[in-house]
Amino acid sequence: MPISGYLAPRRERPTAPVPIYDQATKRERRRRWLTVVLDDQFRLDDEVAAICGPIALRAVDDPTPAANLTRIEAVADAVSGLCVAAAELVADSDIRRLDATNRRRAREAMRAVSRSALPTITADDLADGSWVEPLVDLARPHTAPLAHLLGRQASDRRGGPTASEAMLTVLRDLDRAALAAHRRLDAAERHRAQVGSRTAPTDPAQAARDTLRELGLGTSEQETT
Repeated sequence: MPISGYLAPRRERPTAPVPIYDQATKRERRRRWLTVVLDDQFRLDDEVAAICGPIALRAVDDPTPAANLTRIEAVADAVSGLCVAAAELVADSDIRRLDATNRRRAREAMRAVSRSALPTITADDLADGSWVEPLVDLARPHTAPLAHLLGRQASDRRGGPTASEAMLTVLRDLDRAALAAHRRLDAAERHRAQVGSRTAPTDPAQAARDTLRELGLGTSEQETT
């Protein structure tokens, strides 16, 4: 039998609210390759401090800080790359107006400026943890412009990755460098624990009793008089 009239419209199911994560939660989700979108609440300088700070605290406890220098220099290089990426994203609309040759020159110049601003890290800096603040300072000028950009372009692809996706790529480079530094510190801690257990000082009195027992002279005060 033909249906006459209009069908009743389907009820629209309520859309689940989009979860709101703080920056620390987004960091953990990023490291687990879960969906993350950076927005205008993202603070680049805070991110650098949150990633580098724990490494510095652990490195301070290492009696041979110079042994960690290579790994921490790699962390610093990743922070520099992060700053370059932020600067390029913020300046992208201006860079796009240039021809291909000058676009390349502009990006090369940005990288050179960032490399020249990268602080030199020494063993003394590792010993007192003072290497982190210069890296945070390096990121600070990019923080507000990047946050503004992310607020406008987090989901605007314009034929390529969004600003959020581009930043997540370089943030994962920093995550990898930080993980390598933590693994180096883990290995150093295990080594110190093993060496410490083999060379742990013994109680002098107990050592004397053990020596007497080994020599068959007994261990009581009566036996040794």
